[in-house]
Amino acid sequence: MTDATRKTLEGLAQGRIDTALRQGIATAPFLRAQAAGRLTDGVTAERAAARFAFVLVDEAQDCDALDLQIVTSLRDAGCRCIVVADPEQGIFGFRRADPMALGALGHAEFPLTGNFRSTASICAASATLRASDLPPATPMGAQREDRAVALLAYDGPLD
Repeated sequence: MTDATRKTLEGLAQGRIDTALRQGIATAPFLRAQAAGRLTDGVTAERAAARFAFVLVDEAQDCDALDLQIVTSLRDAGCRCIVVADPEQGIFGFRRADPMALGALGHAEFPLTGNFRSTASICAASATLRASDLPPATPMGAQREDRAVALLAYDGPLD
C-alpha cells in the first residue's frame, strides 16, 4: 500500500468516525482508546484526579492492557483507584484481558472469603474447580436449602 493510499483510507475512516460521533454513536473500544490517549497528556489525568475522590474499577480481572493504562494514568496523576478483581473469574481473554497483569498496578490484597450468593455445597464444589488452592468461601447470605451439587462431564467439541 502506498503512502497516498494509506492517507486516503485513514481520511475516509476518520470521516466515518467523525460522522458517527456527531450522531452520538461510538463503540466501547473506541471510547476506551480515546480516554487512554487523552489521559497520557498529564493535564487531563490531573483534572480527573482533582474532580473525582476515587475511581472504582469492579471486575478488573477483565481489564485489557488499554484499561490498565487508563487506571495507571489516573493513579499516577494522584487519583485514588480502588480495583476489585477475582482472577479466578476472568472471562474476557478473547479481548486480551489478562487477570495476572493486575499485578503491574501494585496493590494490597484483601482476600474476601465470604460468599453471599451460594450455599455451602456450591462454595465447596467451586473451590475444586479453581486454579489456586484457596479454601472454599464461607456462605454468608440468607440461609437456603443446601442441595448436593452435580458436575456434568461434556465430551463434545470445544470449538
